[in-house]
Parts: sequence; structure tokens; C-alpha cells
Amino acid sequence: MELTLVNNSEDSTFDAFSGTRKVGHVYYINRPAYLDLYHTEVEPEMKGMHVAQNMLRLVFSYIREHNQKVYVRCPYIQKFLARHDEYSDLLYN
Repeated sequence: MELTLVNNSEDSTFDAFSGTRKVGHVYYINRPAYLDLYHTEVEPEMKGMHVAQNMLRLVFSYIREHNQKVYVRCPYIQKFLARHDEYSDLLYN
């Protein structure tokens, strides 16, 4: 499934779309030195379709392109990062 990502800065979410349908979100707080990623959601009917993983790849690509750092409180994202060290340079220390 191909996803597109929109940074909805008004709601402080990264929203993932499949076509015109919103299928997931990553919630964040915009801190002065980093984005605080604190929650990930996928629409219930989309579970098991790798939406969260694909959405996180898009989120981290966006963050890298915008020269930002992240602090991660979301347990799902923490598990994702433990398996994907290619994003370790984006972590705020």
C-alpha cells in the first residue's frame, strides 16, 4: 500500500493517507530543539497491513529532510527504532 504523508502542524500530527483516506497518525509536540513523538495510531481496519511501519519511514524521511531531531516517548516508535538503526542520527540526545 502506497502512503502519502502530511505534516498537519495545526494539530501537531503527521497524517498518513492511502489515496484520500486518512489511515494513521503520529502525534508530536514541537519543542525548540526537537519533535517529541508521543503516540502512533493506525485505523483499526488497517492493522496488519504495515501501515505504521511505512508511515514511520515517511515521518523519519520528513524529519531528516527538514534537519530536525526527535525525542521518542511512543513505545511503538521506540520498538521500530530498535530495529532500524538507520534513523539513530535523528535522535535528540
